[in-house]
Amino acid sequence: MKPEKDVRTILFYRIGQLGDTIVSIPAIQFFREQFPNATFTLMSDRIAGKKYVLARQVFENTSLFDKFISYRKSKEGRFGLKQKIFMLLLLPRLLFRYDAVVYLAPSSRTPKQVRRDRFFFKCIGAKYLWGFQREQRPESADHPLMHEADWLLAQFKNYDFETPQSAVAKMELLLDEKEHAFAESWLRDNLGERNGRLIVGFGPGTKMPAKRWKVENFWNVGHKLIKQYDIFPIVFGDQSDRLVGDALVRSWKRGCNTAGELSVRQSSALLKKCDVYIGNDTGTMHLAAAVKTPCVAIFSARDVRGKWEPLGDGHVVLRKDVKCRHCMATTCDDKICLMLIRPEEVAAEAERIIQRSLQEKHDQPH
Repeated sequence: MKPEKDVRTILFYRIGQLGDTIVSIPAIQFFREQFPNATFTLMSDRIAGKKYVLARQVFENTSLFDKFISYRKSKEGRFGLKQKIFMLLLLPRLLFRYDAVVYLAPSSRTPKQVRRDRFFFKCIGAKYLWGFQREQRPESADHPLMHEADWLLAQFKNYDFETPQSAVAKMELLLDEKEHAFAESWLRDNLGERNGRLIVGFGPGTKMPAKRWKVENFWNVGHKLIKQYDIFPIVFGDQSDRLVGDALVRSWKRGCNTAGELSVRQSSALLKKCDVYIGNDTGTMHLAAAVKTPCVAIFSARDVRGKWEPLGDGHVVLRKDVKCRHCMATTCDDKICLMLIRPEEVAAEAERIIQRSLQEKHDQPH
């Protein structure tokens, strides 16, 4: 489909935090290519009373978006009276300002919710509404599902857009020279001359307790890699991961804790310098994958396989299926699926990636 000539302003709707935002990037990149001269506005939510990463923090200072709009979302997540008031207050800011709406709500959105959203965006007067004719998929399937990023892109085939089969080629954070220079400067200040030193990123945090591997397991993995490869560990995360990061660096007797210190894009640039990233199923993992750093991802069995794995090649996902898989629990007392993932297994997968990296460096012409 050729871009409509009368489309000059496009509103993108995407909710969620860091990981949710990152997996929407390929679809956004695709539309930027289709409409290079249009004004793009991102509409996203912010949870009342929570200091979660906002979508605009991922895209600021890039060529993808020109404007950002955020609206409050209740902590409970229900579309009750309070939420309806929030949305009504937002409506005047949107009326008759957009030629098209690109709907990037997650695949878990129910048909009822999609209809409700379509009605809302139809009310703002946009001529084109793209992404509302959705293909539902079974969330309890035992076979790997299409990755969320691929699924989002595929929805626009219903509107005759020629979207690519894979989202990988469209995953680009558009880091600029200033951001790359920041990472170089940070490493010089904290590591000195790298001289081929291996750098390993760790992400021990997550906002969802049911996805959190034990901190002592991360310590064991880091300790083994320090002993075997003399790695320099860097802990990533937000302010809530600060104490855990401090404890890990202190116990390893080396490394740095950046949790809560760096912006999203600064973290991205520094993650790109890592030889491997080891962490839970969380937004930081998606950030590492987006900058093509190979990940050893530690997954609970709460969700279906394939949907939220790190996008791209060279990653390893460790997950144990148990009888209670696909529970979608946010908290869990025993976390048996995570307990079955042993530090030795994680360290072994990280070593394979490190060995491959070392071999590639050896094979490069000097």
